[in-house]
Amino acid sequence: MSSQMQQIATLCAELRSDKPPTRNKAAERLETILVSSKDELIQRARGKHTEDITWNEVFSSVVDAVLKHAAKVVELKDQKSIQALLNKNHVYRSVINKLIDYNLENSNNILTKSAIYHAFCNGFGTTSAVKIFGSLFIQILERGIYKCPLYVRELKVDEYSNILSNLFELTIPGDEILQFEILSCIVKTIELAVQYVHIQDEIIDYLPEILPFARRANDDRKKTDVIKLYYFFISQLSIDYHHTVCESLQDIVPVLCDVYNLKLKAEVKEIYYLSMYSSIHAIYPHINTGNFKTMQISLKESWPKTLNKLKSIIDLEIRERKMGLQRPNQPGLENCMDHFVEMASVVVYVLFWHIDDKTDIPTNEPVSKIAKVSDRLDTVLRLVQHDKTFNEICSAMGRFLALKAVKEPASATQEVKQFSG
Repeated sequence: MSSQMQQIATLCAELRSDKPPTRNKAAERLETILVSSKDELIQRARGKHTEDITWNEVFSSVVDAVLKHAAKVVELKDQKSIQALLNKNHVYRSVINKLIDYNLENSNNILTKSAIYHAFCNGFGTTSAVKIFGSLFIQILERGIYKCPLYVRELKVDEYSNILSNLFELTIPGDEILQFEILSCIVKTIELAVQYVHIQDEIIDYLPEILPFARRANDDRKKTDVIKLYYFFISQLSIDYHHTVCESLQDIVPVLCDVYNLKLKAEVKEIYYLSMYSSIHAIYPHINTGNFKTMQISLKESWPKTLNKLKSIIDLEIRERKMGLQRPNQPGLENCMDHFVEMASVVVYVLFWHIDDKTDIPTNEPVSKIAKVSDRLDTVLRLVQHDKTFNEICSAMGRFLALKAVKEPASATQEVKQFSG
């Protein structure tokens, strides 16, 4: 065993000490060795040398030291002593990240997926560790496992489920930065999980958890993650868990309407439009045939108001588009606008040809004044032709709705593609 590995083996025992000064000094010395002897240590790890200690044991020793360090910080009452320990946090972060770097740079992987997975679970299973080192344990998961394609493929459905359980169920009041780091990690976890395992059964119960994130999303990055998370749920679960999804989406969609703004990137808007289009189709699964029947879903009294919120977004985008404020060459804009047309058409279709039909007519109202289909078509055409400037989105929307009104969905789809392209 090399002299460096001998030193590291000694330091691992010290890292497990219950004495903070001993742990801190060991972490500092280990950091120095990992920096100064990096090339030699990685080269040795690539060989077939027999060592008295494995890198998994080194990693586990550091994680154990992190957990003890965090527990001690939370336990102390004296502010001066607390600050003295907090000043050492960067050393532990550095050592963990350097070990992950070693692993990523070694084609043979010096750490096992299991060691990294259990490190994350142990960290997120300990309140003090999350409070002091929450971001570090997210990095252990994202950089340690998600950056390695082999580890991602090795994760089993119960491991993905356990990761999501730890992320969704954690509550650290007042730490908004950590909460949205967790949200970003949730999105990444589900994005990977749906590629390799059947995760749908494991995540359905977490659908309502989107609401607290959506209500607190106050910048574009946070809003993007909220929209992506909702899209994963609506696209993956709306068939197998139709009733549950439709019940929850009636609460979530109005909040997502408040999340929307014109400055979102085109690719984010595209996901948003897809999500809203899928939401309408989940509520009205036979809408393409002109049938507004739901599948044993009780629509809430607020549902018409939600649809009007979506229509306000449509009006806003059309005005923005007509005023020429959007950059015409913005990446992804063409696909984004295609999906906007689809969403806008079904929203306005439901509002004009279904919700309006259900509005009670006063008993003293003359029959001749009841709105006819042709009246509604005139309204749509006025909406999309209110000036001499024809906009391709408005044109496609108007023709789509006109064809919808006479129940020709196939022709409608063809017309939308023709005029939005």
